[in-house]
Amino acid sequence: MRKAALLVLTALSLAGCNEPAQQQAPPARTPLVETLDSQADQALTPALETWRQALEAFAAGTDEHAVTTLIEQWRELYRTTNRFWLVLATRACGRDRVSSLERVDDWPLYPAYVDATPSWPESGIVNDQALPIRRDTLLEQQRVAASGEVSLGFQPLWLLLHNDDGSPRAVSKFSTGTPITQRRHDYVRVAGTLLMDDLAPLLGADGVSAAELRCGLKLLDRRLRRARRWTEDSESGTAKGERMVPGDSLMIVHEILPEAALAQLNGDDLAPLRAALEKQKAGFSKALQQAGESGQWAPISNWLNGDQGEP
Repeated sequence: MRKAALLVLTALSLAGCNEPAQQQAPPARTPLVETLDSQADQALTPALETWRQALEAFAAGTDEHAVTTLIEQWRELYRTTNRFWLVLATRACGRDRVSSLERVDDWPLYPAYVDATPSWPESGIVNDQALPIRRDTLLEQQRVAASGEVSLGFQPLWLLLHNDDGSPRAVSKFSTGTPITQRRHDYVRVAGTLLMDDLAPLLGADGVSAAELRCGLKLLDRRLRRARRWTEDSESGTAKGERMVPGDSLMIVHEILPEAALAQLNGDDLAPLRAALEKQKAGFSKALQQAGESGQWAPISNWLNGDQGEP
């Protein structure tokens, strides 16, 4: 009897193996906004290419024109990146590249971690001659022990290219004639290349799900909240320690990001994803309408975080 039962079970098992496995349908993916995807790539691709050319010219033979051009292209690439941050963040969520995107523009940071400052005249990666200036070592130094220890992305590059007062560094500071100036020159070259390496995989549209768009909105919201908090602390004098956000980076974030993102969210082609977001979590349509009428990001932030959320 036991043998017969085993035979029946075996037969049923084999029959089950012959049945085609039921596959779950993948989540619906649609272009984020066909025109928006196109606009993003049409802007970012040439901006990255111009940055690459400026970086190559700087690496080949640094002169005043090369330094000035690289600074100009830093600003252009930074503005373009912020203008399409929603697209980049959404793609990063769908392509498992969130850490790379966050490394692109990590702040606040310790200037003395990158290069010498008046308070720390021999500090920073530039002056640590025991540390090779290479791709692997700069990646290892990113947030090695604390959040402000930022070695890569837009902000360390800004620090390397400018004096403490915000003026462009003299060409002599990138000379290949001394160990320290050679290291500063190499640092710009390597960090500038890694910046491209982090941004390039986020180019090209391949469709996105509503869940990925919501993830992108959360990343964007976290960026805006951090910018607002740091700006308020800096203006009130409550910002502690020696961390900073160099140059006018935060001004560019405040100026470009919320307005660009709201305009993109209201794009005609985004209607299916707007409906999907509303279905995922009721209140999105109302929040977007309120944000559009007020010109403020707060209603979207409240919808994402339930009026709480991390700053």
